[in-house]
Amino acid sequence: MKQIKRVKTIKFNRVDLLAKDNRDELILIEVQYDSQQDYFHRMLYGASKLICEYMEKGEDYEKVKKVYSVNILYFALAKGLKKAKETLDIMKLK
Repeated sequence: MKQIKRVKTIKFNRVDLLAKDNRDELILIEVQYDSQQDYFHRMLYGASKLICEYMEKGEDYEKVKKVYSVNILYFALAKGLKKAKETLDIMKLK
């Protein structure tokens, strides 16, 4: 896996399993046991960071690899659902 330039302020992103399919698309698989109210943000961050790690400096955005994020959770997401919907709605506007 390629490493992006390390800066002290960048969060570390550890995944449970990272796979590529036959079309060279990335599949990010995470298992989470402990409940987190902001888990939707964590999922978005993990997928976004993975996209950035596979981009070369100066590379055209049309070459961005497709990323599928699969999350196996052992808790209900209902607590953070409203906040996540608001975040996704904001992203759609951009």
